[in-house]
Amino acid sequence: MLLLFSVIPNTITADSLKLKSSYIFNYYFLKIYEVKLYLPEKNSNIKALSNVSKKLEFTYYRNISAKTLIEKANESLFNNPAFEFDKFKNELAMLNMAYLDVKKGDKYVLQYTPNVGTELLLNEKRLALVQGYEFSKYYFGIWLSEYSFSDELYRSLVYTK
Repeated sequence: MLLLFSVIPNTITADSLKLKSSYIFNYYFLKIYEVKLYLPEKNSNIKALSNVSKKLEFTYYRNISAKTLIEKANESLFNNPAFEFDKFKNELAMLNMAYLDVKKGDKYVLQYTPNVGTELLLNEKRLALVQGYEFSKYYFGIWLSEYSFSDELYRSLVYTK
């Protein structure tokens, strides 16, 4: 189930997650964004795609259209052979509809809370909530799995201690 512009309270607090790793994504010589991964414990053996609270925080150094954000995310998502589009097409379509263009300095947050779901926020304003763990596993996998569009980004976020 997906809720757009939800009034469900945010259940992840800054104190409950610890910064595990960060990475600055460059395209050639241009800084595009910095992404930070937060997990319940900084130096634990928690797998980033397991059913635990997690947060990816993106800070943008450039203006990027929603269309470009969606295209790059979908490219990685569809590279994952386990992703079943027909099973998640409604969730994906609604999440994609929630994306907005970003300007330099904007912050997107993608966070997952067990028994709540995956929330998309832009500059602290909730844009969407997709309930359930299974979809979140694939969507977070865009950055946190071997099917990421950037192997360096994936390894820097997941394997940094």
